[in-house]
Amino acid sequence: TAVALAFNDKSTTEVILSSLKYKQSVVAAGVFDNNEKIFGVYHRDGVDEAGELPNLQQTRFMFKDRNLYVFQKIHLDNDFLGTLFIQSDLRLINETIKDYSLLLVIILCLAGIVAYISSTKLQRMISSPIINLANTARIISEDKNYSVRAEKKADDEVGELVEAFNEMLN
Repeated sequence: TAVALAFNDKSTTEVILSSLKYKQSVVAAGVFDNNEKIFGVYHRDGVDEAGELPNLQQTRFMFKDRNLYVFQKIHLDNDFLGTLFIQSDLRLINETIKDYSLLLVIILCLAGIVAYISSTKLQRMISSPIINLANTARIISEDKNYSVRAEKKADDEVGELVEAFNEMLN
């Protein structure tokens, strides 16, 4: 667009801007000359062409009315020729955010379910032998039957505790 502005070629500017029709998110675009006069405009099909173009901003971008406005100064050999602006609706970005948010919720729910199932199984693996040992101790204490032995179910720390308990009864 810099060359088109330099040579005051509005038709080339319009052709360049019309190529934005392939970008779904672009609602409108425009080129302003160095006197801030409209040099070329593009509006997406179905968008009111009489819609208000934004005032040129000192900022490079702004969010307004669910749209992103981007402003870019156009220079050619250090000469300021004008400004390009592009208006993009944020619908595509918002839809992507919603999709990823839903995916995140699903992943978190699945992770919670997996964590619950895993912790339940681990709790049984750890608690069950200790509960059995406590029940054996209760039987011995209540019945005074010192011939009862706790059943060792694994060769781990709890299994060593069961062996030590049984040896203590000998």
